[in-house]
Amino acid sequence: MTTAGSPGNDAEGPARLRELADRAGRYWVEHSLLAEEDLPSFLQPLHRLTEEAARRGLRAPHALAEHLTDVLLALSGATSLNAEHDEDVAHRLHAYRNLAGALLATHALLHGRSPRDALQPKRVPRLGRRTWLSRGRPLEDDERLLLRLLVHHLTQTGKHRDLLAAARYVLAEAGATPGETTAVMLDDLSDPAKPEWFWAPGYRDRDRRRLPLDDWQQPILARHAEQRITAGLAPRPLTYNGKKAPGSEDASASADGSLTRLLRHAGLGQLPDLTASSITFQAADRVCLRHGDDAGFALLGRASLRQALRDLRRVGWEPNPEPAAIRSFLDSAFPTYQGTPPGTAAADGGPPGRAHEATRTTGP
Repeated sequence: MTTAGSPGNDAEGPARLRELADRAGRYWVEHSLLAEEDLPSFLQPLHRLTEEAARRGLRAPHALAEHLTDVLLALSGATSLNAEHDEDVAHRLHAYRNLAGALLATHALLHGRSPRDALQPKRVPRLGRRTWLSRGRPLEDDERLLLRLLVHHLTQTGKHRDLLAAARYVLAEAGATPGETTAVMLDDLSDPAKPEWFWAPGYRDRDRRRLPLDDWQQPILARHAEQRITAGLAPRPLTYNGKKAPGSEDASASADGSLTRLLRHAGLGQLPDLTASSITFQAADRVCLRHGDDAGFALLGRASLRQALRDLRRVGWEPNPEPAAIRSFLDSAFPTYQGTPPGTAAADGGPPGRAHEATRTTGP
């Protein structure tokens, strides 16, 4: 075990872990990565993580990274990183791992460095499956924070391709599908200088719909729109430069690949239950939580009721659809989401991302 005062614990002023955790929280709120009212559900488990690290004599970020496996096992109750776990244990393991990654990434940003190295598996351990779902579950809140930290960095590099990737992520996080992000035009923004919403174009079996943008998303799209106008690219799709038809299968595959790379660079690429569509589904998940199933239907924009209900089942919500034939189809085609039992939510002092699970249908 690393001991206090050893070379692995040389203090870096404000980089001491407890101080860094508080500073990171302020950074997240200041840059609109998190809403201020959501911060306590992140800081409570983050402080628990830094306390466990301190108990082991770890004081500095590099010491935490070096001994993170031991800290994660102690906090999650897991016996190993890669074993099969009950869902509540797996959730705690992933949530604490991601909070540690967010802390290390924020430390890098505060010191003018890229967060990518902090988010790679060599710094934060690779983990197995978080849920029983095979693919396409919504992002959890801690995963969303990791992606936002990475995208926040991309907006600061000054590189066109980075800002393009950041803008594409924003469109998906607001509720556009990967394919739809290739067909959003500059004119679809409410105001290119300060976009408060945009029109998702709808394609295949989705309807055109208006999707709101939050305080973090708006300036990223505004900056990208300005860059497109300056470069004379205003007539082209906002986040797609390919030669295939916007919204086509080929264009969709291109966007899917770009978003999948973001997942990988955020340290989430090894998870089989996360895909590019997980970014879109988290928007539906958040809307269902705040405004109910009807709002979730509207955000997903499915022209087919059957597909809309299937999407809601995928994000973990259990509407009561009619006719009975649709319920029968859902039950046979997509098994019920296994929600986390009450008592593991952020509201109970646990890691963030599951405060609403008690409202979902829990499997056997």
